[in-house]
Amino acid sequence: MSEKIVTLRHDQICDVCKHPIKAGENAYMTRDDFWPSMVWFEHVGGCPGGIPAEHDPSPKSPAPCLAQAAMAH
Repeated sequence: MSEKIVTLRHDQICDVCKHPIKAGENAYMTRDDFWPSMVWFEHVGGCPGGIPAEHDPSPKSPAPCLAQAAMAH
């Protein structure tokens, strides 16, 4: 996986929190090295709404990361 910070040209949905990331904002973009068409986006500096309501981790589980969110789709 390759990851970089990009300035978005179009609105995107954050793959972690499912909130929109507006065009012109910076976002983390992760691209799969083997399938370049597989791309994920994440807010820079953390998601504004925090973890989505449907995510209910047990007290022992770590906070979700981009790789876990990508595998859930």
